Amino acid sequence: MKKLIMSGIVSLIILAISVPAFADTALFDFTLNPGQSGYSSFVHKADSEQRAYVSITSSNFINSDKTWFRVRDSADNIKTETKWANANISFTLNYISTGYAGDYYRLKGQQDSASPYYVHVAGRWTP
Repeated sequence: MKKLIMSGIVSLIILAISVPAFADTALFDFTLNPGQSGYSSFVHKADSEQRAYVSITSSNFINSDKTWFRVRDSADNIKTETKWANANISFTLNYISTGYAGDYYRLKGQQDSASPYYVHVAGRWTP
């Protein structure tokens, strides 16, 4: 009986320290003409990790396209580095000024002005 109680206590301790913290992830869906910008809805930042994650799951990209991505805060201040994509990929945006847990952020997408036509790009992201 003593072994059963001890194993139960050990199991509860392991469970308590291994509960993961889940970050808020949201969807984005941009249809952008050359040079045009679009924004996702605002998303709550659930942690203090200084990286945002972007996964493009659907697009009509061709090789010459460049759609630029960065994160902005509720006052429209730039919060992350800018990266471009022209394929369905996942990438990380590093914060260049502190991103705070509890604040709200949005993803900005901008189609390169040299592109010959519109682009549609959609996916998910985590601030």
